[in-house]
Amino acid sequence: SHSCENCSIIRLSCPAFSSTRRFPILATEVIQAFCNIPIDESRMGIDLLSLSGHKIYGPKGIGALYIKNGVNLHPLLHGGMQEAGQRAGTENVPAIVGLGYAAKWMHDDMHTRTAAISDLRDYFENRILNEISDTKVNGAASNRLPGHSSLTFTRVR
Repeated sequence: SHSCENCSIIRLSCPAFSSTRRFPILATEVIQAFCNIPIDESRMGIDLLSLSGHKIYGPKGIGALYIKNGVNLHPLLHGGMQEAGQRAGTENVPAIVGLGYAAKWMHDDMHTRTAAISDLRDYFENRILNEISDTKVNGAASNRLPGHSSLTFTRVR
């Protein structure tokens, strides 16, 4: 389901989305897209954005939640004032630092890395399309995740 959710993020980059918005709050997860495609939460109209560290070589079990200014959430767990009263419990500082370093490392190398991954994806798809008859790439040829490939093999049952 991650690829479908990330296709939604890519579609959000369309300026028409903001003008036809029907939902009071737009929440999305960007686990596959984070540090693989540029994400501009303001331009995309995103109010809540969540991500996970393990997909970018960060520690397992750590994530982040972006909350747009003016969006008010009520805490699910009570008992502490961590994260400005939004959650109870002790923060995992080493994992938070690890997520920060992983995000910086992946972001700083994003364009070079994703260009190489896109080239590998395109090479893979071209080999499949040229060597196996009745195959096709699903979706758009551009404006998609660099490491995502969705193919149809018509003759496979």
